[in-house]
Amino acid sequence: MLIELDRKLVVDSIVDRNTNQAKFSSIISDCQALLQQHPNFKISFARRQVNFVAHTLAGASSLHARHQQFNLIP
Repeated sequence: MLIELDRKLVVDSIVDRNTNQAKFSSIISDCQALLQQHPNFKISFARRQVNFVAHTLAGASSLHARHQQFNLIP
């Protein structure tokens, strides 16, 4: 599973174990520990513009949402 963040400083701090950011080092340590427990999870940096597009699409899709029942789930 891929987790994308738009804060490069945070991504770099989590991925690079030698980076020490005193402001949030305990949170970074917690994130690193969780990632060690779940090796299928990956963290990557995504520019804010990419997140804006995803946010806009999600907002537009909720405008067209309707109840639908699936009898066969793929």
